[in-house]
Amino acid sequence: MLSWIISKKLVDWPLISMELFISLQSWLQMMELPFSALLIMRLFVNRQLDRDIRS
Repeated sequence: MLSWIISKKLVDWPLISMELFISLQSWLQMMELPFSALLIMRLFVNRQLDRDIRS
């Protein structure tokens, strides 16, 4: 459930900075969230960066 909320929030954000993502990721690891939540976030960030590079 929490990973869904996180991924939903990330999709709502127009852009997530790499710095914010890294701090959020380390926070998630400290909270021992499932690895799938980290994977979802990483996939989203990669997609977001691709979009930025192309535009």
